[in-house]
Amino acid sequence: MELGGPRIRALLTVLLAHAGEPVAADVLTQALWGEEAPPAALRVLHVNVSRLRRALGPAAGRLETVGGSYRLHVEPGELDAERFERDCARAAGCGRS
Repeated sequence: MELGGPRIRALLTVLLAHAGEPVAADVLTQALWGEEAPPAALRVLHVNVSRLRRALGPAAGRLETVGGSYRLHVEPGELDAERFERDCARAAGCGRS
């Protein structure tokens, strides 16, 4: 899957970091531009969300608009980070009496 430029990859990263939770547009613009957000940051954010949906192809339905927020639906155990945490917890429990 070709995602596009760094801003779209950053958008996906922030949404994945908050997987399943609504992320407000102002939080996303802050994450993408910091204090140097352009005056049209909200409009540009919407364009980038649209591009991300296009890049996601058949999985585009996972990216939902919720009021003034966006939420990326991820199934339990689908993220590498979740599997890593689960495996670490299992490993920590091994060998205990």
